[in-house]
Formats: sequence, C-alpha cells, structure tokens
Amino acid sequence: MEEQEYTSKIKSLLYSIDKANQALAFELMRGSGVPPLLSQELAEKYIIECLSNDFTSLFAHTEKLNLSRQKLDTIPPALGKLPKLKFLFLPFNNFDQLPAEMGNLSSLKRIYLDGNRLAGFPASFTQLQNLERISLVGNRLTQVPPEVLAMHNMRWLDVSHNQITQLPEDIGKLNQMEFLTLSYNQITRLPDSMRKLTKLTSLSLEHNPLSQQEIEKIRRWLPKAQVRF
Repeated sequence: MEEQEYTSKIKSLLYSIDKANQALAFELMRGSGVPPLLSQELAEKYIIECLSNDFTSLFAHTEKLNLSRQKLDTIPPALGKLPKLKFLFLPFNNFDQLPAEMGNLSSLKRIYLDGNRLAGFPASFTQLQNLERISLVGNRLTQVPPEVLAMHNMRWLDVSHNQITQLPEDIGKLNQMEFLTLSYNQITRLPDSMRKLTKLTSLSLEHNPLSQQEIEKIRRWLPKAQVRF
C-alpha cells in the first residue's frame, strides 16, 4: 500500500464515529507505523490512544501535557517515557493510583492531580528531584505521601480537602517550601520540625481542629509567613 493510500485509510478510520474503526486504525499503525502527515494531529487529538499504544515518539519534545477531565480510570504507563515533560495536568479524572513508570519523568517540574482518588504515590516518585509543585486537592490522602518528603526542591504543595490527620516530622526536610496548603483536613498537631520551613511565605491551615496553643506555636516559629487559620 502506497504511503498516500495508507494515510488516507488511517484518516478514514480515525474520523469514523465507530470506536471499532478507530481501534483498527491504531492496530494498523502498530504494525505499519504512524503516517508522518498525521503525527501532529495524533499527538494533539488522540493523546491517550497514542500513549496506550506506546507511540511515545510523537511526544519526544513535549514539555506540557493536559489530560484534565478525560474520565481516566488508569494512566498509561507509557506516560513515563516523555523525557522533556515539565508540566503535567491530570485533574478531575477517576484514577486511584499512578504508574511506577512516572518516576522516570526526570524533567517534571509541576504536576496537578486534583479531584482524583489517590491515597498515595508509587515509591519511584522519590526520583523526581526536579519537581517543584504538586497539587493534590480533593483526593483520598490520610497522610502527606512519604515520597513527597524526599523531594527536596519542593516549593509549592497543596493537599487541601483530604483526610490527613497528622503531619510527619520529616516535613521539616522540605526546607525550600514557599507555599503550603493544608486546609480542610483533620490535623490536630503541628510537628516541631515545621520551624525549619523558614522560606515559607504562605501557610494555609483553615478548617483543621487545631488548638489555640498550636496556632500560637506556628506563629512563633514562622513569623515571616502569612498563616491562615
């Protein structure tokens, strides 16, 4: 089959409203390759399908990927093969875990995971030492993931609207942290190590059952931070 004919066939299958035809298009491309003329369109409009079929070469230079509100129950492991990825948006899907392969995203700086069902991270996330910002609003966390505590370049963390009951002493290791949001949890005590977070400019603790003693303590420890209770 000539390249032009092959490209036309793939386009016809992709544009079909029949999901079976779209699946056939990707099956054909797994065997015969992606038509060069369709590479950009596939990378823009069929992201999940491309990742699920391991067509990661289409994203070799991708720095930003937005997969918000895609009704994803799982994340394709091939997502971990995007070497240039810096900004990843995955909010408001339906997954409860992340693939270990995402620990290979060595360029990743920011990840947004709001509104999912996560209770933690895979151990491989400790490798993401360039990660500076994580948003985990409205998940199912009962603790700050230990993997986050190993990310010493972390500057911005939002774990509000979870079920966190206590903070670990290791939170003091995040000494580059500037913005920390812990609102709408069940935290009753603040560990002594928080006094080490001297670069904090914003700390949100609203809607936690903290005693007046705990409130006064954090104000003494972090006099330069804007603290909200």
